[in-house]
Amino acid sequence: MLRKRKVEIAEGKFLDRRRPLTTTFDELAEAYLKYARGNKKSWKRDATSIQKLSGVFGGKRLAEITRRLSSAIRPCARQARPCMATRPLATLNRELACRKHMFNIPRKGLIELKCGMPSENPVSAIAFLDEQNVGDRALTPEEFQRMVETLPDYLRPGVRCAYHTGRRKGAIWD
Repeated sequence: MLRKRKVEIAEGKFLDRRRPLTTTFDELAEAYLKYARGNKKSWKRDATSIQKLSGVFGGKRLAEITRRLSSAIRPCARQARPCMATRPLATLNRELACRKHMFNIPRKGLIELKCGMPSENPVSAIAFLDEQNVGDRALTPEEFQRMVETLPDYLRPGVRCAYHTGRRKGAIWD
C-alpha cells in the first residue's frame, strides 16, 4: 500500500482535487489567436469571428458557456426567424467552426491554459447549418462587358481573370 501511495503522490493522483475552472473566453481567445497566427492560414477570419463572439461570450468563464448558450447565437431550427440578428448562415457556420476549433486545440495539448479547460466541449454537438449557397445567375457577356467598361483600368485585368476562370478575389489578388 505504501508503494502504491508513493506512486500516486509522484504522479500527482493522490488527493486529486480539481481546481475550479476559472479560464475565461477572453483568455482562451487570446491563446487561440496566438496559436492560429502561426499555424492557420485563416487566422484573420478566426480573429473576426472571435471579435463578434466576444460580444456574447466576453468575460464569461468557460464553465459558464453551455451548449444552450452556444446554440443561442445561431438561427433556431424551430423558429422562422433567427435568434440573433439577421446574419448570413455562412458567417454563423464559420463562427461555429472557430468555436469548435478553439475548444479542441487546448485538449490536444497545442496550447496551454493556466486555469484549465472544461472536460466537455459545449460546441461539439451543435450541427452546422445548411448554407444553400446557390447563385441566382451569371452575367451575360454583354452585361460583363458593360461592367468592365465602368471599372478603373487597374481593376480590369483581375475582374476579367475572375470572370473567365471562376476564381475568387482572394485567389487572384493575394
